[in-house]
This record gives sequence, structure tokens and C-alpha cells, in this order.
Amino acid sequence: EEKIGTLQKQQDVIDVLQGDSVSMEIQGVRIGDAVFITSSAEILTETGLQVKSSSPIEHTFIASIANGYLHYAPPASYYPGAAYEAIECLMSPEWEAAFMDTASAILSRL
Repeated sequence: EEKIGTLQKQQDVIDVLQGDSVSMEIQGVRIGDAVFITSSAEILTETGLQVKSSSPIEHTFIASIANGYLHYAPPASYYPGAAYEAIECLMSPEWEAAFMDTASAILSRL
């Protein structure tokens, strides 16, 4: 029953969005020697550390749940095991690669 409730809650969100895709605004803000990459989803630690380690800017931070709320954003590796965060996620596993590509492009411009 709990899983059915979760699926219904997600379907309600998808119905409001009126489509089979979810938009996520990703921004980069640089303040002095620090940069912040924003996401409207809750970026989990593994993905955040991947952004930080690939950043050319030493002081790189992730600002989750900015400009909206898309719930959890687990790494693609979480999906096969049906981790809680993956079950609760509104996005397919491909979100992570798209996020990383966008974050990298933003970081290279900052």
C-alpha cells in the first residue's frame, strides 16, 4: 500500500506538469573564490562530491532545493537496487549525466 501511495503521489505531480519530462533549473553563482551550483532537487552526496572533484574551482558547493523542489536526486547507481531515494525520485537515472554535463559547462564558464 505504501508503494502504491508513493506512485500515486508521483503521478499527481506528473499530471500537474502535464508531460513525461521534468524540468530542472541549474545555475552557477560565483562569489569571489567560491562557486555554488544550484539544483531544484536534493542532490545526494555522491553526485555532489563528483561535481566538486571535477570542478576547476577549489571552493565548489552544491545548493540543493533551489528554484523549486523535485524531491530526491539519487546517483544512477541507486536505481537497480531500488533504494528509497530512487523509489521516491521523479526522474530517470539519466538525470545524473545530464546534471553533470550542465554543471561542468557552467563551471567552465565561471
